[in-house]
Amino acid sequence: MFWGFYFLFSAVFIFYVSLWKFKTYLEISYIILLIIYEYTILIFSLIITIVAIVAMVRSFYYFRTDLTEEKTITWYTKIIIIGSDFFYLYLISLIIEVLIRW
Repeated sequence: MFWGFYFLFSAVFIFYVSLWKFKTYLEISYIILLIIYEYTILIFSLIITIVAIVAMVRSFYYFRTDLTEEKTITWYTKIIIIGSDFFYLYLISLIIEVLIRW
């Protein structure tokens, strides 16, 4: 859980710093810049949220322990991890497709 939040906050910070530099060095009209800024924030925040959720789910299932303090990675846990990975990859591909069509 901790690593998911860590990656989420660091990615958001890096993203906002890069957008600030993009905004200061790009010289086009303010309205076009505002539209680009809003769409990039929307798309990248969705991607960052998906990556953070993946990190939290994977860290929960990988470091889950039972009463004997042994890691319990069973077959259904592996199926949950693989299924969530495919679902998140599908969501990221949909976001990229929306970005390309826009």
